[in-house]
Amino acid sequence: MPTIHKLIVLILFKIIALGCFAQQNITTHSKVNLKYTIIDTVKVRPNSALLKVLWLNDTITLWKQNIEVKIDIGRYRKALKDSTALSNPKDIEELIKLRKMSGQNCYSYALEKYFENNTVYSQSIFGKRTSLSRETIETILDEYFEKVGEFRTKPKRNLNQPVADDVVLAFENKFKWIIHTVYHKEGVFYTKNGWNKPGKFKSLRKFLKKSYWDTERIIVYKIDSEKVSKD
Repeated sequence: MPTIHKLIVLILFKIIALGCFAQQNITTHSKVNLKYTIIDTVKVRPNSALLKVLWLNDTITLWKQNIEVKIDIGRYRKALKDSTALSNPKDIEELIKLRKMSGQNCYSYALEKYFENNTVYSQSIFGKRTSLSRETIETILDEYFEKVGEFRTKPKRNLNQPVADDVVLAFENKFKWIIHTVYHKEGVFYTKNGWNKPGKFKSLRKFLKKSYWDTERIIVYKIDSEKVSKD
């Protein structure tokens, strides 16, 4: 009997050890890298190019900045809101040139932050030198993400409700256009407005009042593993 008892204990010990190893292997596994292939260069600007890219199973387009350009937008802050603020032709020409040389926008930034914090998937295309069009971000969200929630911006009390962690929020206007995206985690929203540096905020109500007052609906997205895994 003692021999059988020792054998049972030994077997149980091995099972527990294997279980611990399996758990450790799961928690330390490498992320799945969502690769891309550049198919074509559609257009070239002074410091960027419009690229046609195969990402997963869809062909998307994005602007890729060649060299990171640091822009002091203080001088142009008023001009961004008021097109008549600049009257000097040289200033206007410089402003247009800077627009064409700018790097990352909100769509690219929200995806970068999302995958940076995702435990399963990683990517290397959405970064500080890439900008996406509204059509492109809508394609990506429709094809590879799933809606896990949504709410209207009115009444304003809707903006006080808790938001899930590790999600992309898409701000939609009355035309059903996605006009802005942010990443959310643990009560903090990560955003990037145009040329501005990336920022953080905690109050949706205050942020919308200041920057995206025409938002009518906010849609909450998470990656859809089934869609991403389809051949």
